Formats: sequence, structure tokens, C-alpha cells
Amino acid sequence: MPENAVLSVLLFVLLLQAKHFVCDGPLQTKVMVHDKGIYGQPLGLLHARTALVFNTANTPVEREMQVFGDPLETLWKNCVFGLCGVDGFHRRVFGVIVTSTAEQRAAWLKEVQDVVERHFSFSA
Repeated sequence: MPENAVLSVLLFVLLLQAKHFVCDGPLQTKVMVHDKGIYGQPLGLLHARTALVFNTANTPVEREMQVFGDPLETLWKNCVFGLCGVDGFHRRVFGVIVTSTAEQRAAWLKEVQDVVERHFSFSA
């Protein structure tokens, strides 16, 4: 094996070890550390602290709640993010899409931008 290839492999292994140390050490949440030894325990699979879900719908909210309740709220909050250890959760449904106007859609996009900025701070 050429010397450069050996050095490349060694550097790759070193980088993987550094990633393992950082991601499986200081970035671990309390839930991740607590349930680390439990085989098949899904808690802590995601390193996120907050999840935002934006859904669109063509069924009016009143009918959706009357007929179905809100199964997507349960699915996202409990079955996806809660199961993986993400405690912060925000969901917003936009609709009715099929009858919406360009102004409504622009307002919805602005709302999404505001929610993202409120939950996450981005430095330029």
C-alpha cells in the first residue's frame, strides 16, 4: 500500500474518533446518557432539542378535528420526535391550500420565517 494511502486511512480513522468523542460525549443530552445501555432504546437518536413541523391541508380545520381529531400532531410529537428525545415541538397546519390566495400563501411563508427565527437564532 502506498505511503499516501496509509496516511489517508490513518487520518480518516483519527477524524472518526474525534467525531465520536464530540458527538457521543459533550453533545449527548441527559436522556441519551441515561438510556445509553438499553438495547433498542430509541431515545436520543436525534441531537435536536426542538422540532418544527409545517403541514399543508385541503380539509378545513373544523372538519379535520371533528372527523379525525389530530392524528398528525400525535404522530409527529409522540411517535417521531418524543420517541427520539426531542422535547421542544411546534407544529402549524396551513390550509385550505386549494382555495388559498397568493396573499394568504405569502403570509403563511412569512409566518414560517418568523417561527423559525423565534426558535433558532442564526448568525450572519
